[in-house]
Amino acid sequence: MKTGIAGVVAMALGIWALTCCWWFVVEIIEGLVTLGLIVGGALAIAVSLRRMYRDKQTTQQVKK
Repeated sequence: MKTGIAGVVAMALGIWALTCCWWFVVEIIEGLVTLGLIVGGALAIAVSLRRMYRDKQTTQQVKK
């Protein structure tokens, strides 16, 4: 029973904090999207460089 009361109090405080500081949540989401774009771009570059290296290695082996 005590856990349920603590849960209700925590939810009430969380909802109150969310209504007061909703802009902070939006800023966190914007930051995560930015980080996701940076990481995704780095991964795309790494994959393309790896493919170019593999193609180069394959063409050198075929010539031999």
